[in-house]
Amino acid sequence: MEFIVPDHYIWFVKGLKPLIIEINRALKEKPLPKGSPHDIFSESYLFRWLRELERIFLNIKEAINRTGKVLASSEPVKRDEVEKSVQEIRILVKRFVHLFHTLWQKPFPEGFEEGQHLFSALFEKPLNDLKEFFQNVVNIVENPEDAVKSNGSTTFELVLVLKIDKEAEAFHQWCHKMSDAFTIVTAFVRNSYSDRKRFYLDLKESLRLICRGLSIILALCCLFFD
Repeated sequence: MEFIVPDHYIWFVKGLKPLIIEINRALKEKPLPKGSPHDIFSESYLFRWLRELERIFLNIKEAINRTGKVLASSEPVKRDEVEKSVQEIRILVKRFVHLFHTLWQKPFPEGFEEGQHLFSALFEKPLNDLKEFFQNVVNIVENPEDAVKSNGSTTFELVLVLKIDKEAEAFHQWCHKMSDAFTIVTAFVRNSYSDRKRFYLDLKESLRLICRGLSIILALCCLFFD
């Protein structure tokens, strides 16, 4: 049985393929930290990073949902509509990559290097999930016969889940492990134990909120073959 893939899916995949390469390169070629360290002892510093991550997640969700509606339209789909959708996703992914690389441009303070890898996982995991999601779309469109045989249907439901609760919990556990060190360092830097305590509580609250808000299905895109 021969499957004819609609042109707008082919246009979409053509735009996704360079994006997959770009994400893969970004994950493999992150900067080497140098210069003054991140001010992780500031009670609002890491929270601002988490809030920006949340904004990117929500924007990507909305962009992919809009793209799904364009692709599933019952009306003829114009090429410029598809390219506009891909460009919107590309801009958001570039912003995501920039945030991830900015994190690695500077080190965490000496003695806290492990925390940078754990905090970075909050960004790396969803970037990898995005890459795999895009690659699945490419595989279906470019190899429809194999995809249909594997799926058992000509209707594909692709669900993108950006979930970081395990990564957030690992970072939180590290904060707990390092709590004594946080007490010593901030007592020296700020001459106040209460500053360290307030930072730690705020960080826990940030992670709790980010997990509650992001451990959901963020996007749903259905592909149909005639």
